[in-house]
Amino acid sequence: MFVSIFIGNGKAQSFVDKELPFDQTVRLGRLPNGMTYYIKHHEEPKDRADFFIVHNVGAVQEEDNQNGLAHFLEHMAFNGSTHFPDNGMLDYTASIGVRFGYNVNAYTSKDRTVYNVSNVPLVRESIVDSLLLIIHDWSGFLVLAPDKIEKERGVIREEWRRFFDSRSRMANKQEQIEFRGSKFAIRDVIGDPEIIRTFERQTLVDFYRKWYRPDLQAVIVVGDVDVDQIEAKIKLIFSDIPKPVNPAPKEEHTLPDNVDPLIATVSDPETKAFAVKIIFRHPYPTQEEQQNESSIRNELRRDLYLQMIRDRFSAVEKSDTASWRMAIPVSGALNVLRRNLMFTITPQKDTNLLRTLGGVQMEIERIRRYGFTQSDFNKAKTKVTTDKERSLEPLRQITNTQLVGRYINHFTRNVPYMTSEDQISITKRLLLELNYDDLSDMASEMLPYENNTIIYYLSDNQAYRIPSDESVIDIHYAVKQADILPLIVEDRKEIVFLPDSDKLIPGKATQVKPVTEFGAVEWILSNGLKVFWKPLESVNSYPEVSLQAFNRGGYNRTTDYAGLSLLSAYIRSGQSIGNIDKDDLSNALAPLRISLVSGISREESFVTGSSFAKDFESLLQLIHRTMTDPNFGDAYYKKTMDKIREGLEKPQSDSEIYADSSNRVKYGGHPWLVKAKTADLDQMSKERLLALYQLHFGNPADFTFYIAGTLATDQAKALVEKYLGSLLGHKPVAVPQNTFEMPVGQRTFSYRGTQALAPKASITRIYYGDYVQSAKNFATLRYLSYILSERYLKDVREKHGGTYSISAQQSVREFPYQKCYLTIDFSTHPDLAGILLQEVQNGIETLARYGPSPQEVNEAKLYFQKQNLERRERDNKTPFIWIGRLRTLDLIGIDLQTDDPDVFTAVTPQDVQALCRSIFDQENSFTTLYVQE
Repeated sequence: MFVSIFIGNGKAQSFVDKELPFDQTVRLGRLPNGMTYYIKHHEEPKDRADFFIVHNVGAVQEEDNQNGLAHFLEHMAFNGSTHFPDNGMLDYTASIGVRFGYNVNAYTSKDRTVYNVSNVPLVRESIVDSLLLIIHDWSGFLVLAPDKIEKERGVIREEWRRFFDSRSRMANKQEQIEFRGSKFAIRDVIGDPEIIRTFERQTLVDFYRKWYRPDLQAVIVVGDVDVDQIEAKIKLIFSDIPKPVNPAPKEEHTLPDNVDPLIATVSDPETKAFAVKIIFRHPYPTQEEQQNESSIRNELRRDLYLQMIRDRFSAVEKSDTASWRMAIPVSGALNVLRRNLMFTITPQKDTNLLRTLGGVQMEIERIRRYGFTQSDFNKAKTKVTTDKERSLEPLRQITNTQLVGRYINHFTRNVPYMTSEDQISITKRLLLELNYDDLSDMASEMLPYENNTIIYYLSDNQAYRIPSDESVIDIHYAVKQADILPLIVEDRKEIVFLPDSDKLIPGKATQVKPVTEFGAVEWILSNGLKVFWKPLESVNSYPEVSLQAFNRGGYNRTTDYAGLSLLSAYIRSGQSIGNIDKDDLSNALAPLRISLVSGISREESFVTGSSFAKDFESLLQLIHRTMTDPNFGDAYYKKTMDKIREGLEKPQSDSEIYADSSNRVKYGGHPWLVKAKTADLDQMSKERLLALYQLHFGNPADFTFYIAGTLATDQAKALVEKYLGSLLGHKPVAVPQNTFEMPVGQRTFSYRGTQALAPKASITRIYYGDYVQSAKNFATLRYLSYILSERYLKDVREKHGGTYSISAQQSVREFPYQKCYLTIDFSTHPDLAGILLQEVQNGIETLARYGPSPQEVNEAKLYFQKQNLERRERDNKTPFIWIGRLRTLDLIGIDLQTDDPDVFTAVTPQDVQALCRSIFDQENSFTTLYVQE
């Protein structure tokens, strides 16, 4: 037991601030017209480069009659420019294997706008010239043709419709509250739909001419380029852009301070949320403060303090007296106006909000007064150090696009850009040096009494639960004078994942078979369990070891489908081991970065896990205990089932009703779709649920494990034999081979909801059929989905302006039978649903009848050649990818080699047409329409 109090140890080191070192390999310059440029030679990957242009302007530069035009202008950048009229820009990028929406894109925020052409293959010098010319035109040479504007109005309208959902509306309302008193509160990027529908072209031109100018722009080129050559080309190509005369100044934006808390409500008729947020606003670092090591040190101090707050609230939530169920603190910054610490609080069932607020505020006040212990600090530092190791290590293989992000932040927010080595070493050194006393003043910084905001999140019909502003403000001030004692918390006991592990009797690999295709090995253990192991020399980042284990059977193992539904919910709610609470287990695993998830799908049970190589033994210990000693203790069982009951008692939303009803039609009323009800829970016993669990996880001989990672094979084998081989198993029980699949035929399901604030139709169409899996067929299927997507982009989005996003996504099923699927998703106005669905049908029917053009196939080929090279470089160091390949080889005896260049270059228009016709002629499709009015 201990008393929580922040008492220094008198050993604080004096911190000597230093200026952060800039990456001297970056060529930073400025043209006479004011345009900035950044150039960086980076050879990972080779023969690739990224081309960006950054505009240091965004939605807050709009006048009231331009609300939404910064974003509209971003769309128009792809609709014709001086050197690339009409669709010439996208036609050119497609011709070099660079795909719109993937490698060619843009985004607009409230304070900046960024355009990019990324991962460009540098196969000839003229490509560099053309890409710089595209950026040149983006800087100030857009045509803004009237007919293109009219077409784009529909696309923007549908983008607004797509994101006009409960979550987005509530997030927008929260920003209006947080940024109250600033222009950031009245600009939401997507803009005013009425202005988008009616603005005159000249209004868009005025915004363009005023703000798209070289003194507010930066060109960024990063990749396998000659820096001197690129600099000379930039000077030549961008020299014709005139220097602005008497340019409009950018307005500086600030937020007014508040002494009393700002109190507001964010409600929505569609939401099921019920929560309260307490937000502490903090000043954003000045540009001068960001230049020094103290900026990194202060962020680390915030990370450590936040972790201690999280741990404290997690501990308090376990008590019977807590007035809230969950309080999740997060810290961050949306833009340069402010940082914050935000608690999202879920009240206990039937607890009023005033009592919930009072309890949280009292706990915050306790932290202000008494702080934390050295033990709290030590635990937090262990967790934060592990998190930093995980996040920093990938910087050693940093991508071109990630490097570009550094230069964007420098140009728009004056954040220093360092080399990855400097960033890693400085961060690790500063974190190592931080000690307990360095956080003694953090309460005043992160939990101030001023600049607080309290926001209620709930549905419109729950407004009656909101307390008066006066009573909330009374609590805010009352906690200052309250008699609050230090918190006495029982120190957590050390958790042993597998007690008496030294007494286990290891099994043996009775059969050893090389998997020569992959440089892997298959072990059959003495208990019948099968293991595939793939050693890797190195990986890109955490995790260093990944595993997946499957047993076949799933819902075939029993007809107690309601029981399986409850078991799945029990596992999802927080499966644990022995008598250990899931939160305690989670806290113990966090510093180790071990993840472990198990579950039951329709046709198999599974266990998925990952860890650092040094923690692989602990991961196997957890798996051993998960299979032999799951937590079905009385108290834990009751708590978990009470949580499940609460979820079952909640009324379903329109979207939930639609999803359930649609699935029943989609799968022909399959009995495995049964969902448990409260009546099923009433009849459930702990013994019955445990029996179901053991049926699916209790026999290791049912499982096949696929493991890949950076251990020596002998070391991995010894650990596998000890922990997996020691599991007691028996001969696998034969199970039926019923399957879960869509029936043949053409079916449609529609559902009409009534809760939406704007009319919207969400549409999915799936074409599917039998399919023979092979490397060639899978490659052809990817071509098919690419070409269909590009056609739908032109015929559904561009021609009709009927949707913001549409594509055809391919997927395959390899076991126990082979099928392929083409899924098309989009949203639109209900009045356009029939027209656009006909375009979808026309697209696949035309492709099946006439096939693709050689140009379409060649564009797809160039894209896949580039993408596959990237994948190969990445996937060869990704454990999870190897697991997938091992499993496919085990199940169907084929190594798909889906990135084999010989396979992909051999695909012809005739291949694509034949596969499309094969799918289409089977006449299997399923269409769902979810119409909200």
